[in-house]
Amino acid sequence: MDEGTPMIIELRPHGMPGLLVAIEGPDGSGKTTLEEVVESALRRRGLSSVLTQQPTRWWRDDPKVAETRRNPDEGLSPMALALFSLADRFEHQVRVVEPALLAGRPVLTNRYVFSLLTHFMVEGDLDLDALRPVLAHLLRPDLLIVLDAPTHVLLERVIERDGSDPRRWDQQRAYVERSREAYVSLASRNGGHVLRTDRPGAARDALTLVEELLLDRRGSS
Repeated sequence: MDEGTPMIIELRPHGMPGLLVAIEGPDGSGKTTLEEVVESALRRRGLSSVLTQQPTRWWRDDPKVAETRRNPDEGLSPMALALFSLADRFEHQVRVVEPALLAGRPVLTNRYVFSLLTHFMVEGDLDLDALRPVLAHLLRPDLLIVLDAPTHVLLERVIERDGSDPRRWDQQRAYVERSREAYVSLASRNGGHVLRTDRPGAARDALTLVEELLLDRRGSS
């Protein structure tokens, strides 16, 4: 992949009656809060959503992944980390996402494959084109929302939530800045909607996008 060109990701349309909404963005951008707001709004409409998260505990709790996040030089190689993360997402897709979509339920996922890609776009230590054949089997979200906020706001939120640990990627200013740029680039090339959570109106705008998606789905049914 050309380092200066944002990646267009070819994902698989799911064609199932449910809705897949991916809420993305750097740590501290407000994904969990927005997910809860959208779930509540859908519940008021009589829709029972599945709230889920990627990567799953399988990936998050793995000792080698934890070591890699603390000390990349002594952890997994970039390709191993990417393939493990994709394996986790495929298992999650088969066990959680697809059954819910087949049942006609909305699925709200806190992070999706774009988080994986932004990490390697920032690190620059993996040719993402090598992942394209695998990515093509992941489901394309019906709606991609990417949340953003100034770097200093993200850092403050993460440190307040988790405590200070300068070894973590999401507490390194340069990494967070490049991560924000990568998310916005991916959103611009892949039909995503960027919402700033340091300004009023992000939740309202997200609900408008979901409402438009529901209206479009009803109109095409």
